Amino acid sequence: MVDTNPMGTGEKTVAATGLVYLADSDQTRGFGVAVVNRVVEGDSDFNSVDNLAFQPVTGNMYVIEDHNFGDIFACLPDGADRDIKTDGCVKILSVRDKSAEPTGFTFTGDGKTAYLFIQHSDDANCAAGDDCAAYDDYPTDDLVRITGFKLP
Repeated sequence: MVDTNPMGTGEKTVAATGLVYLADSDQTRGFGVAVVNRVVEGDSDFNSVDNLAFQPVTGNMYVIEDHNFGDIFACLPDGADRDIKTDGCVKILSVRDKSAEPTGFTFTGDGKTAYLFIQHSDDANCAAGDDCAAYDDYPTDDLVRITGFKLP
C-alpha cells in the first residue's frame, strides 16, 4: 500500500492482485498512517477483484470479478465478531460471453435498482472455433438495469 498523498488525506493505492482491503487513515505527528485489513478472502473462483459498489441502506458490498465469464458477488457487511471481514459473499450474476467483462456496478440512491455495465470485445478478436460472437452484438456495450432488490 502506497500513500499517494502523504499529508494524511487517506488517498491510498494497493499494488496487489486478488485482494480487497479496507484502509483507515489518520494523520499522526505529520505522518499519514494507514491501518489495512483484508475484508474479503478470495479463492480460485474469486481472485481478480476489479470494482466495488455499496448498496445504500443495507451496506452490502458488491464485488465485480474480472476474468473469463466475469461474476458479481454480493458480500454482507461485517457483523458483531472479532474481525472486520465480510460475513460472507455469494455469486449473484455471471456474464455468459467470455469475450466480455463487467466493468462497473452502481446503485440508485434508494438501493432498490442497480446498473451493471458490460464491455464487449470486437467479435474479430474471438478465438477460432469460439462461439463468443453468438452472445453479443458488438460494437455495442451494455448497460443492464436490475430491479427488485428488497431492503429491510
